[in-house]
Amino acid sequence: MGAENVIRAVRRFRTLSVQLLEQGEGLMSKTARIEVRTDPEREALLKQAASLTNQTLTGFILDAAARRAERQAAQQHKAFDAYVRHASGAGGSADELTKLADLKSKGVITDAEFDAQKAKILS
Repeated sequence: MGAENVIRAVRRFRTLSVQLLEQGEGLMSKTARIEVRTDPEREALLKQAASLTNQTLTGFILDAAARRAERQAAQQHKAFDAYVRHASGAGGSADELTKLADLKSKGVITDAEFDAQKAKILS
């Protein structure tokens, strides 16, 4: 399951939990259960960490999974943005040539200066 799917699932679970709590009495209580398959020492540490944060073990694990999924999604988004910038040539020679052409058309640089800078960029 991808990081964004985990985030959506956790948010959906939290939303449903809050809705059930807000609707109050008269509804059956819904309980989420996570089976922890780890060594007893690690399970004890998880339970201790959950109690330090005033959470159930299930809530603690869901929050940790959500935070991890959010970090992974942010990293993937950052990597994708970097790829798009690289693939589109942002800050590349096409942008520099466009800026030079604009300076030339405004009369800020001469034709000779434009040609010299163009040769430098394209080399």
